[in-house]
Amino acid sequence: MRYDVRAMPEDAVAFTVYVRGLGSGDEPSPAVFEAAWNKLRRVLISELRKRALWSAPPSYLGIYGHGRWSESEALEELLLDCFEAVFVHRLTALEALLADEGREIDPLCVRNVRYFLHERQKRNDPLGFRVFGVVRGAIRRLLASATLEVLDGDPRVRNSTLLGFSSCAEPDAAGGIDLTEHVEGWLDDLLPELVTAQPARLPELEETLGRHLAGIAQAGVKAFRFKDVVGPLKSAVQAWRDAVWEVEAGVAVDDGDRECASIIRQVRPGTAYEERQFFDKLVECVSQALPRTVKTKKTGAQLLKYWNFLRCQVADDRAQELPSRRKIAELLDIQRYRIASR
Repeated sequence: MRYDVRAMPEDAVAFTVYVRGLGSGDEPSPAVFEAAWNKLRRVLISELRKRALWSAPPSYLGIYGHGRWSESEALEELLLDCFEAVFVHRLTALEALLADEGREIDPLCVRNVRYFLHERQKRNDPLGFRVFGVVRGAIRRLLASATLEVLDGDPRVRNSTLLGFSSCAEPDAAGGIDLTEHVEGWLDDLLPELVTAQPARLPELEETLGRHLAGIAQAGVKAFRFKDVVGPLKSAVQAWRDAVWEVEAGVAVDDGDRECASIIRQVRPGTAYEERQFFDKLVECVSQALPRTVKTKKTGAQLLKYWNFLRCQVADDRAQELPSRRKIAELLDIQRYRIASR
């Protein structure tokens, strides 16, 4: 697609103008950067709202230490990561597209923002990502069988997609109803498999959920939006998971409920889910920052070696306590005086 950049509204090509400025060899002006930055912020917020992530904790996307996205630092941190993903990691490809003068890359950058959020949610909120996938799979099965039809919104099935039952002569065009009571009645058939099942078992869960969804037409529901199912189901599954993690495996064994004990062993980590995510993020940040905190490469390499050693010791359940400073120095080939005393 070719167009005259000068004839387009400034905001419509803010990304194109910014990347073209990078390719010219000169630093883009502050005004050009600010236009691209502000547009990226608006696109990011829009995509967060579309995915129903704006009301979710920032930790769902790997941003910790903040309670909500309305806290500017939380959004700015995500915005920085998004900018890196869109304009740093993919810069070579973007510049190659711009080599064909007049090529529009703004829509591509918007799509890359969606990919960025998709990967962040998949990595940091695997449970919510799984629930979303199972619900969408069930909906698509019902669409294929003509049990449901898309009344409004994206036919690929997104949060705002309005779905109606084909059996209803005049489905409600508004949707947006509360399906919490219906969803809670499905949990006995969906849990714990919705949390613990291997990927090969997910089609069975989609079929089970599809039968429950088809059944709500008999309860008088004519139409609903995709998010009306995803939201309550995600909340219910997370509440179940949190309740399970409050139970110690020993209690389940004492009660004689071996099935419950097996579930706990599969699902419950050594610490709470969010705490484990926070710790993993902290470890990752420290590992990346260590080489930049020292003046010489040798000292940085030794510090990183020592850090990795400590990580392995903590991860090893058999390790009772750290070896002596002398032993650590010998194992890592580091001067003894550099090893911190305990």
